[in-house]
Amino acid sequence: MHCKAYKKDDIMHISFDGSSLIFSGFDYPVGDAVAGFTSISHKSFEGVFCDFKDLFLDLYYARDSYENIFTALSEYVDELKIDNPYINFYLDTFVMYLMANYDLSSRDSVIKVCDAFLINGAKSLKFYDDTIDPKWHVESGLANFLIDFMSRKAQLKEDINAITSAADELKEFSQLQRLYLLSLQGRNYLTGKFQTSLMPDHLPMPKNIKKLKTALLEKEVDIVEMATIDSIDDMFGYELYHTIKQELPIRKCKYCNNYFIVRGRSDTEYCDRILSGETKPCSIIGATRNYWDGKKDNQVHNEFQKAYKRNHSRRRVGTMSESDFFTWSEEARAKCKECEAGNITLQEYKLWLGNKL
Repeated sequence: MHCKAYKKDDIMHISFDGSSLIFSGFDYPVGDAVAGFTSISHKSFEGVFCDFKDLFLDLYYARDSYENIFTALSEYVDELKIDNPYINFYLDTFVMYLMANYDLSSRDSVIKVCDAFLINGAKSLKFYDDTIDPKWHVESGLANFLIDFMSRKAQLKEDINAITSAADELKEFSQLQRLYLLSLQGRNYLTGKFQTSLMPDHLPMPKNIKKLKTALLEKEVDIVEMATIDSIDDMFGYELYHTIKQELPIRKCKYCNNYFIVRGRSDTEYCDRILSGETKPCSIIGATRNYWDGKKDNQVHNEFQKAYKRNHSRRRVGTMSESDFFTWSEEARAKCKECEAGNITLQEYKLWLGNKL
């Protein structure tokens, strides 16, 4: 499995050109995927792969055909709508590993792929042995994929911190210089084996030279610097290089503590990701928290919060209707502004709210 990648108009384009079992390609803003990889939780990663291997085992024990198993796994991936290509690298490799335990003829190619895409290669993976329950092989493989993911994520976060931090021993160096220094430490970020060549930004191109010239002149295609990527680390390096070369700000979100690419306002402090267990993005949660943190020493707002929590609980248990709650909330906010403006006293506001004097 390999992919081709190129950057055009601040967008990263990745195409698998049929080398992937289940994926075609991805388009996303430069830097978003490599920064997003560091924010993926172990729990969410494990959940996807556990469901994946359970589906495989159910079909395997049902003696379903190779084609049906592969189709079911592909449909499962399609339903996930995963937008991070690095997770897709893992999924594709995991599919190959699972299917190799079903179709022994693909063993050699799977070992080559695992050697290219996993830190420990295929050495730590257990392949089919008919004296052992296949479930053991699958569980063992899953454990190794999870270890690989956590190791690679931790290393990438450490490296991005080294590239962006202003408080370490590399602070006198530019980010591009830091990336180069990291590459000398065996990170493969600038010493990978990927090669670049001039190619059209989409295929197929007209074979007739006259039609080819017409296509170029009419801007039906553009010629770009296309990179052939053969490992996940090389893909990290390729995207990191272009992120830094474009001087895209990489910042750590003040709410989730994960890296993101700053787009828009330069003073942005929160990312737009929605964490597991949350219903709103960090940008909304963080801004709300900042607002109330700024009000924590404000007596007027403290009184409002006491009454708000009390009536919110009443609404939740049904002793106050939803319409009455929202009507009260609007009036309470208006009274709050009156109190802050000095039109009514704090004592009068507390009395109106029904708080203790």
